[in-house]
Amino acid sequence: MTDAIKYSFSHEELLVILLKSAGIHEGLWMLSINFGLSATNMSNSNSGEENLRPCVMAFVENFGLMRVERALKGLTLDAAIANPVPVTAVAKRSAPKKKAAPG
Repeated sequence: MTDAIKYSFSHEELLVILLKSAGIHEGLWMLSINFGLSATNMSNSNSGEENLRPCVMAFVENFGLMRVERALKGLTLDAAIANPVPVTAVAKRSAPKKKAAPG
């Protein structure tokens, strides 16, 4: 079996990965992608001629999470569903605390 050399994720899958990585278990969240722009001059042909034109290049600066107040179909995920609090953590929080023995 060969090792995978490429993995692709939908924006929803990437959002779940980020929610889990950040330890977020509540609220509505959407993926935030910040772009950068740069202006330059480039040739618009492969002929090798110096036929430069102004152009703009866009690049991804970073990915992030943005909390939102209302769900937007296809863009938001509920962290309580996508990354619920583990059952063991819930059980520990709801377990009655033992009182210290007098003495």
